[in-house]
Amino acid sequence: MSLILSNAPGVQLPRAWNQVNLNTVFSQVEPLMGEAFTCSKSGDLVKLRDVKRQILPSPATLLTAICSVTFKSARETAGVDKLIVMSNSDKWNLFEDFIGIDLEHWSLPSVRRIYIVKADKKRWRPLGIPTIKDRVIQAVVRDALEPE
Repeated sequence: MSLILSNAPGVQLPRAWNQVNLNTVFSQVEPLMGEAFTCSKSGDLVKLRDVKRQILPSPATLLTAICSVTFKSARETAGVDKLIVMSNSDKWNLFEDFIGIDLEHWSLPSVRRIYIVKADKKRWRPLGIPTIKDRVIQAVVRDALEPE
């Protein structure tokens, strides 16, 4: 089965980021996450898999992932693609880029490598900075896995 981020039948997507009602979006994702948690605790793995298959391709999950990634201070840190998402139109463009993407065939882009000073002030350690799109995919997958 291919996990493609898409618009579910009968679901009307907003046309711009400022039309997104985040309370409604969160209220669509939270029951699914709660159901996944309940299935995990009860050991019902078949139902858990089915719930996770609903969470992953959901536009609501994608919107919450974009929201969480772009509200953090790290949103100003660009990866190798030099993409920074600051404005509402940038967030909406990012959302539209993901509609129709197949998560099973998502290939990870390379990370930007920078070096930061360690606590002893003598040595440096590498730090990899993923692209904003990779951070969004990680957040979508985290939302599906986290209820367990």
